[in-house]
Amino acid sequence: VNLVFNFFIPSASGKAAIVMPLMAPFADVVGLTRQVSVLAYCLADGFGNTIIPTHAILISSIAIAKVPFDKWLKFQIPLFLIWTLMAFAALAISVLIGFA
Repeated sequence: VNLVFNFFIPSASGKAAIVMPLMAPFADVVGLTRQVSVLAYCLADGFGNTIIPTHAILISSIAIAKVPFDKWLKFQIPLFLIWTLMAFAALAISVLIGFA
């Protein structure tokens, strides 16, 4: 869900103002702490910024380095998937230890 918003709203604070009023009550309903929902938001926002083509810093950085976006994606997608698995593990551990 956060990646969809990340495409249209690259600002982390602006996206948090829109997404967190939805995520916090949802976390309450499913029995997660709000800290876990904030952790999920932060992880998704940070990792998503490495593949979203509307993120100005990403596009300007790879343009300065003269790296085409498709070549960047071929390099970044495997890392993104590894980081996503690590994020799932971090979230699972935070739920198991009662991160609050």
